[in-house]
Amino acid sequence: MYLTEDQTRYLEARADATGTTRSAVLRDIIDDAAARPAVLDHEVKRAFAALADEYAEVSARLFADDPELSVDPPEDDS
Repeated sequence: MYLTEDQTRYLEARADATGTTRSAVLRDIIDDAAARPAVLDHEVKRAFAALADEYAEVSARLFADDPELSVDPPEDDS
């Protein structure tokens, strides 16, 4: 993995402050990010669902001439 000088300095400073290695700091950062719920994904899906509702009639007309085309409804993640 290639890091910028600023990223490397950040990892070194955080490693020094916690008495660990840059690799351990990086693993902790990745673990923390992976443990967080994907709020953004859920918000994006809701936004697209709202747009789909808003443009349902237009979509129906666009797909009316080709029965092979369709738009799958969004999955409910709530």
